[in-house]
Amino acid sequence: MSIQTTTVLWLVLTSAVVSAAVSGIMTLAGQHLERRSRKKELLVAKAVELAVEKNRSTTALIQHRPNQDFAIDGQRVLVTRYYEFLKPLLLGGPTLRSRRRVVSGLEVRGETHNPTPDLATDPPP
Repeated sequence: MSIQTTTVLWLVLTSAVVSAAVSGIMTLAGQHLERRSRKKELLVAKAVELAVEKNRSTTALIQHRPNQDFAIDGQRVLVTRYYEFLKPLLLGGPTLRSRRRVVSGLEVRGETHNPTPDLATDPPP
């Protein structure tokens, strides 16, 4: 082989290796961004689910206790609240600090850990 053929061969091989490396890096970056967006999508979906369940449970309590005053938060407020509660759990994993934050946030607002009331054990007055 001549020197010119060897140079062209090395140029082609180097170009292929660089192309494969760049393609791999771009694929990894795309997967990372997709995973992050899926986590956020799941987080919003769960927050909406919890907000809807909270409104259903409050509505059920209002129907069974008509003489008691209730404060009903709007859907946007509830979704935002539950999103902030769930965010450290989903994105960072459950830690003692995030569990305390969620529990203390629910207790401050007068909610229980189970947002659905058990009307069988908690009958209306």
